[in-house]
Amino acid sequence: MKKALHIFNYTVLFSIFFSLILILAWAQSSPAATAVIKGSVVNIRQGPGTGHEIAGTLYQNTEVAILESKDGWKKIQHGSLNGWVADSLLQVKKEEIRLQVTADKANLRSGPSTSSSQVGQLRQGDSLILLDVEGEWYKVQVPGGSSAYIASFLVSKTAVAANSSSTPAAGSQPETAATVPASSPAPAVTRQVEVISGPINIRSGPGESYPKLGSIDEKTVYPVISKEGEWYKIRLANGSDAYVAGWLVKESSMASSTVIPPAAASGSSAATGGTAAGSTAPRVFLDGQALSFEVPPIIENDRTLVPLRAIFEALGATVDWDNATRTVTSRKGSTTVVLAIGSLAPTVNGQVRQLDVPAKIVADRTLAPLRFVGEAFGSTVDWEGSTRTINIKSPPAPGAPSVGSGKKAVAVTVNKEIINLRSGPSTGHAQLDQARSGERMQVLAAQDGWYQVSRGGKIAWVSGEVVDVAWQENEPEAVPVTTSPGTPGNSSSELPPPASPENIRILSSKDETGLKIIIGSGVELKGRLEESGNNLRYYFTGRSIEGNTIIRENIAGEILEVKAEQQGEDAVIYISIPANLKYRSASEEGGKKETIIISNFITGIERKTFGSKGERIILKTVLPLDYSSEQQGTQMKIKLPFLLKGSAPSEYSFDSQLMQHLQLSESEVNGTQGMVLAIETKNPAKFAFGKSAEGNQLHILFVDQSDVQQLGSAIVIDPGHGGKETGTIGSWLKEKEPNLDISLKVAALLRQRGMEIVLTRDDDSYVSLEERADIANLYNARLFVSIHNNASQNNPAAQGSETHYYAPLDNPELFMQSAERCRLATCIQEQLVSKLRRVDRGVKTGPSSNFSVLRNTRMPSALAEVVFLSNTEEEQLLQQDYFRTLAAEAIADGITQYCGGSAEIKL
Repeated sequence: MKKALHIFNYTVLFSIFFSLILILAWAQSSPAATAVIKGSVVNIRQGPGTGHEIAGTLYQNTEVAILESKDGWKKIQHGSLNGWVADSLLQVKKEEIRLQVTADKANLRSGPSTSSSQVGQLRQGDSLILLDVEGEWYKVQVPGGSSAYIASFLVSKTAVAANSSSTPAAGSQPETAATVPASSPAPAVTRQVEVISGPINIRSGPGESYPKLGSIDEKTVYPVISKEGEWYKIRLANGSDAYVAGWLVKESSMASSTVIPPAAASGSSAATGGTAAGSTAPRVFLDGQALSFEVPPIIENDRTLVPLRAIFEALGATVDWDNATRTVTSRKGSTTVVLAIGSLAPTVNGQVRQLDVPAKIVADRTLAPLRFVGEAFGSTVDWEGSTRTINIKSPPAPGAPSVGSGKKAVAVTVNKEIINLRSGPSTGHAQLDQARSGERMQVLAAQDGWYQVSRGGKIAWVSGEVVDVAWQENEPEAVPVTTSPGTPGNSSSELPPPASPENIRILSSKDETGLKIIIGSGVELKGRLEESGNNLRYYFTGRSIEGNTIIRENIAGEILEVKAEQQGEDAVIYISIPANLKYRSASEEGGKKETIIISNFITGIERKTFGSKGERIILKTVLPLDYSSEQQGTQMKIKLPFLLKGSAPSEYSFDSQLMQHLQLSESEVNGTQGMVLAIETKNPAKFAFGKSAEGNQLHILFVDQSDVQQLGSAIVIDPGHGGKETGTIGSWLKEKEPNLDISLKVAALLRQRGMEIVLTRDDDSYVSLEERADIANLYNARLFVSIHNNASQNNPAAQGSETHYYAPLDNPELFMQSAERCRLATCIQEQLVSKLRRVDRGVKTGPSSNFSVLRNTRMPSALAEVVFLSNTEEEQLLQQDYFRTLAAEAIADGITQYCGGSAEIKL
């Protein structure tokens, strides 16, 4: 028995001893955890404290094994290096279990049962992070960052990922090496994050409790230093670090590159960017012209870096520098380039262009990779290694042929329902007319993405984004037309040169200065004119007509006609001007151009009434007119530049309870001759102005100020649809759901700002369109805002935000609010675009905005279409609470701005 007991004791002791050996062996072969170095360059000590000798150094993002912990320090191992590092300079990695939805659709719930309320829905393939297990349910973190529950049979475990969390120091001082050896480059950064929708806040630490350092914009890309829980630590363009919430960005990998070592003393090759000593800097030619730079191009890591500003400006682009973010923004036409110093991911029109090496500052000048700089605005780049020469060829204007190609744009066809025709190649030029879908027009020239077209003999410009272009081979090259952008009457009266200098072209040009008929050639015209009343006949011996041969203009119901004919070897041009019109002619450009000018003048003034006391004055002219207004007390002055009095009387008297008299007088307006219409009222009045669709009638509506309805203080928020009326149905959402959620958030924000809020519905109930307007009218509300989300049946790519108001000229009661309704819609639209950073579809009005809730409300009202449910990307954004909150903040801020208040409270 005793012997058996001894045997048992030896067996137990041997088992314990063997187990200890296994435990020690496992401890040595399998460290407790891994971590990455946080500091730029960190000293590794021989013991747990700064008093110990330095055993070596490690660079940022180096992964190490943790062996043990002691007094706020950790013993680490990296290769053959063992030593101690302060906790604050390490980010300890922990395991993160990811799940993937396997069902077609899976509901997210507020608790671990089907009786818990549904808080969201996911589709097959969506990824989640496992937080906890409760029976047959998983508690998960969803893409927006919040937590919810999902049935375990709807998902599968896909991966175990390493996630890092910071280990705060316990009373110790972190230590960073004072210098970085130039011969020891830091490890490559291989991860980056891109802002999904901005601007978003950046903070000093990994959480919303840390101080806000600033904000970063949508689509900007930043290198990732580390990840701490749900937060990324990123490197900003100015070299400093900040933290950003993981649910506001998306992660992607980036090409690995060696970080450039710090510059050596001034004058060394490193100081000038790395061009080898004794070698000459590359030469740069743009379209055959040599460029000179304050800082020469350099070659670094087999990549040529060139001065960005000098080349961009030589290409005709503007360049702006933001010192706070160390970011360059350059614009030319419709192209915008954004490049942050140190970033490997600049953007061109929001699209990331990956770089091998980052841009850098040399002698206060930005140098960036050659190919990116050259190609950002569509140029081509060639490098001749033998001569160390860079040849950049700028792109031809859109629609103009490349040299020697024999190809040009000859016609455009409108591909939108209705488009604007303008006097110059940008939206800043005056609108001359409109064209409808399917209309085809001849192309005369091209400039900055716009086409100069001929339409019935009239010259105008149209954006290349709204037309389809027809190309023709083997044609003479088009010559871009240069217009005078700011001079009235000059912007659209340029004739493109004819194919032969001797040939003659005709065109018409119409703006607020008048109508011009232009006869032009490449050489002196030397014509003979015959006049008979308002009929003109020009003879040009031995000349040919090119282009349009007939022009017709409708002027106040009368037709002005121009005909060009070829009679043998001679060109003859007939011009028939209506008898009631006066004209003058002028010879220009040394006789190369003959211009017949018909000035705009007043044809009549008519008075009408509306309602019981409203007054409407209609000023009629032969051509579209321009105006401005100025009210002082009981007098309203309407200034009309370039307008002649015609046969209109100077004084008008009407039997009116409100209007005292109306006077018309000649006066200088904005430095040019014009007219002033003065309306004197018996009492202070409220005025509204609007032009007819043709632009040649100015409607002036006014009412006694005392008769203007005094609105109440309530603001009515109208969540679109509800109950049986779902609105648009997307892949995952019914429109009524985000409409209500955003509206409730708007109401909460405005109530925090002390405003009285009325909701047409606060749950999923049905409210008719008439009831919604009735609620607002019953409260005599200060304003009414309806909140919706958009859809397009024919174009799933349609996206962006738009805001509607409705105040047609033929509804005087609404038109009297046109200024207020437009301002309300504009305030909301500007805030939506600023916060959501989606496509700006603009403020809409007219027939497409004739919504019941806008038509039947008696106060300023607007309808916001936040984004498109029919667009997959925007529907996914609408599923995120942060995005709905941004939309609510935008609408609330727009309302607050309209009401004249400040917008400081956020959800």
